[in-house]
Amino acid sequence: MSLAKQLKAYNDFQDKLIRFMNTSTGRDKVNRLVQFLAKFLQWYTTKKGYHKDVVDRWKNLTSAVASSRKLFQIGKSQEFMRALSKASDIKDVPIKYLTMLKSLSWSFWMSNDALTWVHAAGIWKVEKINDVAKRASQFWLAGLVFSILAHVYRLRQNSENLERAKGKADESSKEQTRDLLTQRNHILYNLLQDSLDAVLPASNLGYVTVDDGIFSLVGVTTSIMGARSHW
Repeated sequence: MSLAKQLKAYNDFQDKLIRFMNTSTGRDKVNRLVQFLAKFLQWYTTKKGYHKDVVDRWKNLTSAVASSRKLFQIGKSQEFMRALSKASDIKDVPIKYLTMLKSLSWSFWMSNDALTWVHAAGIWKVEKINDVAKRASQFWLAGLVFSILAHVYRLRQNSENLERAKGKADESSKEQTRDLLTQRNHILYNLLQDSLDAVLPASNLGYVTVDDGIFSLVGVTTSIMGARSHW
């Protein structure tokens, strides 16, 4: 590759990176990745018997990034309430109600999560804060379950449409088949991401048992998947 092409490729990447980091979603994806990487390194250094100072360094980074993310997500519950309102216009009834339930659940999740930050910051000591944190995980998990159900429903629709398209030999049907296969890959990708993400609140609630190593690697994986989708 010539120098000019290398420079163009670098500039294109840089422009895309700047656009990505200029969005609150993009920055949160990066911070989430850092949070779970730090949590994994905290687990790894503890397991390998590293000095307490090394372990504490990763522990403090995990806590700092997690707290910062909660701060910058204050008010995000309103985004999900707006998504709830928009979902009422969806024509497909199952998708409409699943989207509404997901948005409502995640609005409650963000509201409860914001309270945990307010409590941790010492602004206002919330009574029964452990119950608030538990509710946050419950609503997070509920939203993921509704999202997974929507993906399964879309996957079923996609399979039915794919069968009909494959049964025809004309050119438009072949193009439709290609579009449906692309759509299918997108649905499966999101289904996998949400299914993996569900491990996190399920673990917080004690529904599944995973150690901090697996927990953090799941977080790293879904952070990369989310960043890739937003990129």
